[in-house]
Amino acid sequence: MGDSSPQCHGTVLVTCEETHYVVDASILHSTPLPLHESTPTGVAHPAWGVHCSKREGTWYIRWRPLHRPNGMDCRLEQMQVTREDFREHHEHTRA
Repeated sequence: MGDSSPQCHGTVLVTCEETHYVVDASILHSTPLPLHESTPTGVAHPAWGVHCSKREGTWYIRWRPLHRPNGMDCRLEQMQVTREDFREHHEHTRA
């Protein structure tokens, strides 16, 4: 997705011992993906491997969904949202 793409997905982030991890079943990376401020991270897998890095203050996760075998970038725009925020954003994705 380009930077002007609308928000279209909610993900799950967890924190363990001060490290944030993405644990998203849709991205299919099979193991928690750590988020490090200064170092790109990834989960190696021949079909579903993902990579994550922070660029200009925004997290980007590069992954390969079935309909885009060359991959696509997803942005993490908010690290914490309320239940109400999640519901509101989710409603906008129904169309």
